[in-house]
Amino acid sequence: MACLEDGLVSANDTIDTYAGEYKFYEATMRDSKPGGHGNVTIQRSFEVSSNIAFSRLVTKCYGGNKQRFLDRLHDLGLCDSLGIEIKGEGHTYMKSLSDPTWSGTTLPWMSIGYEIKITPLQLLTFYNAVANNGTMMRPMFVEAVVKDGKTLEEKKPHVMRNAIASRKTIRTVREMLKGVVENGTASNISNTSYKIAGKTGTAQVAHGGKGYTKDGTKRYLASFAGYFPADDPLYSCVVMVYGPSNRVYYGNVVAGTVVKDIADRVYAAEFRKGSGQTHPEVLTSGKMPYSKGGHKQELVTALTELRIPHSSNIPSADWLSSKAQEAQVSLSAQHFTKGQVPDVRGMGASDAVSLLESQGMKVKMSGMGHVSTQSPAPGTTYSNGTTIVIGLSN
Repeated sequence: MACLEDGLVSANDTIDTYAGEYKFYEATMRDSKPGGHGNVTIQRSFEVSSNIAFSRLVTKCYGGNKQRFLDRLHDLGLCDSLGIEIKGEGHTYMKSLSDPTWSGTTLPWMSIGYEIKITPLQLLTFYNAVANNGTMMRPMFVEAVVKDGKTLEEKKPHVMRNAIASRKTIRTVREMLKGVVENGTASNISNTSYKIAGKTGTAQVAHGGKGYTKDGTKRYLASFAGYFPADDPLYSCVVMVYGPSNRVYYGNVVAGTVVKDIADRVYAAEFRKGSGQTHPEVLTSGKMPYSKGGHKQELVTALTELRIPHSSNIPSADWLSSKAQEAQVSLSAQHFTKGQVPDVRGMGASDAVSLLESQGMKVKMSGMGHVSTQSPAPGTTYSNGTTIVIGLSN
């Protein structure tokens, strides 16, 4: 982004990554792919996460004016204090030219993320700004403070930076982030239902000032940061896994798959008004459509938006069961006694798991559809940590 913003490179420019190794003074930069990637475009080197490409690029562009590169990183808001309303925000660190440890290897290693310390939340804020067309927002944890039904204080969104870069740079980077998932290191999480944009990361973790190897082993931090859906972002997400297996430690495999699981669940549950017909017609013959039982607010919202006739006298309970009748869907309250296994038969999987886990139970499930069987049976006395097995069927 720094190079793009300063007009020093375009996504279609090419750079030689050699045979996967390149020496900067006494230190050797390596790519994860044996033999390297050869001569590739900046777009492709970003997709395949070539350390050599970007360390060479930044050294070429800013070797004669290192402070300009540091200024650009600050302009991107990477080291901005978030000022979040929770105590304990970590302090950032970015090496300066006045630092006595600055050396000939600092700039190339800084180009791929070393010599800099930011928190995961700051990294997420940065990616959220890219998804937000360059506007950087302060993370919010609550919308309002309410007591006894009265709003004591409302929290308003706070803009930290109106633009971390030009719209042209943001557009280019967003395409590059999509390319990482479609054609690059994170292609294992690509899917046809919706697009994810983001970047994998694999970093060695230092053992204090004693280097990266301890007892003959190295420890890694695997990460993935990005947003989805890629073309019209609704959610940004960062996952970091500290100390994964020495044999499987790359960001795409360790952290990327976690992001994919999160995104799949969020995407499946997302109810976005206006995404379909404004008032879809519901054709019924004899009986109303079948509906799973579930959480009252979600169930009533779905029936209302689909214009399906349902009970006008909604029970005052958080969880409802439903039954298709001739002229409407009948809704009944489901009440649960503390310490006794809830009856989740007829519920969808996500609702059943949410309810059971909120009661302190561990859930194992099999099949697809709604809950048809459960063990222990409803009403059975249980203790926290009890495992319940639920079977799903259509």
